[in-house]
Amino acid sequence: MEKLLEKQDVTFDSNGKVPRLYIKGQEVNVVAMTNYYVTSHDRSSGLSSVTFVYLVSKDNPEEKVLSIDRITGEVLNQ
Repeated sequence: MEKLLEKQDVTFDSNGKVPRLYIKGQEVNVVAMTNYYVTSHDRSSGLSSVTFVYLVSKDNPEEKVLSIDRITGEVLNQ
């Protein structure tokens, strides 16, 4: 079984025209990126997350999904 990623394993840059995702220092091929915002209310402090769909490798068309809590940096699902 593949080891789960931790927040120090993942970085991203969404300030350019093309979002970039790095896993353990290696850039991966991003297929799609989405930002999610949930406003705070009396039962929750809210959420800001980013979700990436990326290719496993250039030679492997398998796609993976990775979500990151933008506030804490925690990797939410993978």
